[in-house]
Amino acid sequence: MTKPDLLLASPLVESAAAQLAERFAIHSYWNAPDRDAILVEAAPRIRAIAVHGQSPAAVPIDAALMSRLPALEIVSNFGVGYNTIDTAWAAANGVVVTNTPDVLNAEVA
Repeated sequence: MTKPDLLLASPLVESAAAQLAERFAIHSYWNAPDRDAILVEAAPRIRAIAVHGQSPAAVPIDAALMSRLPALEIVSNFGVGYNTIDTAWAAANGVVVTNTPDVLNAEVA
């Protein structure tokens, strides 16, 4: 069975990246020397984007990027908030956006 394609838009902690690699065909976009080449080759198959929005290396998940991914279904932010994601575009185009709310409550308190 073929793994679904996922665009990785930032570095993730090793354990999360390993779990994603078990389940998805990963396209490491955030550190690719030629990002456009990844999109030309894989865009029609990419169904998900994973990003840690607070990472300084995170690629913004904007309308320009998402509109190049015709099979995109979900953007998952491994962090609190949606600062680097164009949620208005996502909502208007049926793309689900998730995050990890309340993950830092105990640390902040």
